[in-house]
Amino acid sequence: MPEQPKQPSSSETHTFTVPLLRHVGQYLSTILHGWVSLVSGIAGIVLLVLVIFWEDKYAFLRDNKATFVWMAFICLMVAGFSAWRKERQKWEQLGGLATLSATPKEIVSVFKGRTTAQGEKLAKNYVGKWMRVSGPIQDVEVETDPFLPLSVARVNLRTGLGEAGIFLRFSRKWVDSLSVLRNGDTISVFGQIKYVARNHISLKKYELLEIGALETDKKGEG
Repeated sequence: MPEQPKQPSSSETHTFTVPLLRHVGQYLSTILHGWVSLVSGIAGIVLLVLVIFWEDKYAFLRDNKATFVWMAFICLMVAGFSAWRKERQKWEQLGGLATLSATPKEIVSVFKGRTTAQGEKLAKNYVGKWMRVSGPIQDVEVETDPFLPLSVARVNLRTGLGEAGIFLRFSRKWVDSLSVLRNGDTISVFGQIKYVARNHISLKKYELLEIGALETDKKGEG
């Protein structure tokens, strides 16, 4: 008798389903990102266009011009306030976070003279803390999600001999800005420590604060 195909186990199904659900969630989050300001802004612009360019063609627009103008004004105000509120919340959150004073080299020094298990136990004290790092880019790699049209940018910062490597993973909104950068271009990032290894640190939930900071400073001094 022909061998029956093996049915996937529950663990295999779970392993496939969880990443897929995560990808779907990220995709929906990207679509809904900023929808209030986007929809309100578009509605306000459409209403203004109707009043300005089509008022003479339609009596309904002409008779209710004031109403349409007020509706457009309200929509644009909602769009502006939504965008402003989002930026304010983001920077209030970042400004209210305590930044580590320790350097990346000092953080990974917990592994010095210790086993990996001992170092990882001590390094947990740094996980979740926020820090600002700056440095020249060593490499930028753009990855596209195999399930959904989402992309991320992986960035490695160049560090000196004996210094801790810095690994960054940026969301889709930063891909275009980072993909055009060259090796040696400088960026400044404020992020949360995801994990600490013997020779490198990985950050998450970060904001790209500056691009080409060192070059800008040098030009300003000249």
